[in-house]
Amino acid sequence: MREKGLIANALSISCVENYFLGWCAECNISKEVLFSKSYLSASEILNDFLTSGAKFEHYDKIPRVMRVAEVCCATKHIAVKELDFALIDKEICSGNLVLVEVGVRFFEHIAIRPWRNDHFIWLTGKIKGGYKYLNNYPLNEGVLSTSQIKENYNGKTLIYYAQEKLNTSIIEQNSAEQLRQMKNFQSEILKMPEKIDPFALRNAVGIIKITRLRIAKWLATIRRYEEACLVERYSAELSNIYIVLEAAILRKQFEATRALEKINKILEKENTLLQMIK
Repeated sequence: MREKGLIANALSISCVENYFLGWCAECNISKEVLFSKSYLSASEILNDFLTSGAKFEHYDKIPRVMRVAEVCCATKHIAVKELDFALIDKEICSGNLVLVEVGVRFFEHIAIRPWRNDHFIWLTGKIKGGYKYLNNYPLNEGVLSTSQIKENYNGKTLIYYAQEKLNTSIIEQNSAEQLRQMKNFQSEILKMPEKIDPFALRNAVGIIKITRLRIAKWLATIRRYEEACLVERYSAELSNIYIVLEAAILRKQFEATRALEKINKILEKENTLLQMIK
């Protein structure tokens, strides 16, 4: 059953990644091997957000898992501009991933809106007169008639197909390259900028949290279990920091010095990980 639980805990940065990872679970495509390109030093991510104006919704220094999957020959995709219901029906029936882009009208009666304008929903099943769908933000499921889809359509349909066999040599190359990169990284202790945007700090921590959880799962697939356990432990601390930052923003009680003290402790642990990799 394609219910919202399928995408609730996906380690995704974008809505398309979210649906893609849920679909991979259905297709028995190993998500963990697709996380082998997810590492970037925490200090670089923090500096991007705090000093260079990076945005969560457009952060592209971490390759999207869909791209990694295509390079590994795990999947392929097509993009269609026309709203072709015959094609959509055929692909849903075949078990392929069908995503349609929706415009702002889709969110007219929804309080929470996605950060990006190019938002997609997953058409999960055909029913009489319409389709079931999943939406990752806000997380919900529902039904849309064909006329409602026409009204909300924003010009693009993405369809993803599973390939028969992963290219194991590319997967091994990705892993080797990621380990080499990690050996050359060092997370520097973060210095206090003149002014800290709490939203930017929270979003940077969000990116670090997601990518570290990915890295932990990937490290386990290459049998680096000690390193994977270390990353899992400090990922839990990152999750707590993220929650604290969210609460501080809501209550307007953000204390930059205290937040940075906690983050620098995480950076010290990350350097322990990088030393273990070396």
